[in-house]
Amino acid sequence: MQLRLIAAGIRPISNVVDIANYVMIEYGQPLHTFDFDTFGSDDVRVRLAEQGEKMITLDGQERKLADTDILITNGKAAAAVAGVMGGESSEVTEATKTVLLEFAIFNPIAVRRTSSRLQLRTDASSRYEKGLDRNRVVAAGNRAAELLARLAGARVCWVALSSKVRALFRNRL
Repeated sequence: MQLRLIAAGIRPISNVVDIANYVMIEYGQPLHTFDFDTFGSDDVRVRLAEQGEKMITLDGQERKLADTDILITNGKAAAAVAGVMGGESSEVTEATKTVLLEFAIFNPIAVRRTSSRLQLRTDASSRYEKGLDRNRVVAAGNRAAELLARLAGARVCWVALSSKVRALFRNRL
């Protein structure tokens, strides 16, 4: 798996992150892994940032957000800039015991706008900007769960966000 990631131009990081990146290559669907124990709650929410809100992304940079940026949050604090990059506060490390796996579809225009404004181009943002096949999202999540169970000894539990989130962003973006 690591050799395939390297051949695709992706640096291997850890078994959990490598699985998410491998599935992204297989399915074209970006996934993000969070350390659930440092995520801060079991309340996973998607919302628009508040103008001027700040967070530190995985690259160690503090990002000043705009009210058009979509965030993954723990119900209070930002944990990821949706479709672009995760946050440092819930980064998967060697100490991670419980993983939260996020796979979703985000508005391509919103992701492009955020990625451009933050000058933060990632493999995920590139794929989201071009648009994704909605029919492959769940299959990619299932594949990642299968690989996490098989290769990382994970026990898989499922939770889904409600359609209310979809309706909120359909109306706002």
